Amino acid sequence: MTPTRNRVDLDKAQHAYEAGRERRLRTGGKVTLRATAKLVKNTFLEGRIGKYHFTCDEPPERGGDDEAASPLEYFLTGAAFCLLSQVVQFAPLYAVEIEDADVDLRVEFDDAEKHGLPGPGAAFTNVVFKVKIKSPSPADQVQKLLMHAERGCHTAQSLRAAVPVTVETEIITPE
Repeated sequence: MTPTRNRVDLDKAQHAYEAGRERRLRTGGKVTLRATAKLVKNTFLEGRIGKYHFTCDEPPERGGDDEAASPLEYFLTGAAFCLLSQVVQFAPLYAVEIEDADVDLRVEFDDAEKHGLPGPGAAFTNVVFKVKIKSPSPADQVQKLLMHAERGCHTAQSLRAAVPVTVETEIITPE
C-alpha cells in the first residue's frame, strides 16, 4: 500500500487554529488590517501590507506597460488564496488529509459604466469559486471542511454581504 501524500501538517494547523482561537477569545475577535498603495508612474503602482511589498501595473490597452499583475488580478488571486488557506487551517478540525487542492475563481462584470457608457456599474455580477480537493478522507468530512472554509473566507463573505465602503479624500494643492 502506498502511503498518502498529505500536503498539510495537521498538527501544525491544529496548533495554529487553537492559538488563534485563544487570541480571539482574549481580544474579542476584531481584526484591522491596513494596506497602502502609491503611484510610481502611469499605472505602475507600489503597495505594502505589513512586511510585504508588491507592485502592480495594467496592460497596454489600459495605459500600462504590463510589468506586473493588475490590481484586479491581485484581488482575485487573493480571494482564491483566502478560501484555500481556510481549507488548510480547518483541515485538522475534520481530520481531513489533503493530497492536493486548488481553487479556480471566475468572476463576471460589466465595465461599460466606468467608460461613460450605460451599464449596471463595475461590481461583479457573478462569482464562482471552484474548489478541487484530492483526499483519502471520507467525502462527508471533506464537504464539512469546505462549508467551514467558505464561512471562514473573508473575501467570499465580503463579496456576498453588503459591506459599507468609504472613500476619504484629501486634495493637496501645491503652493
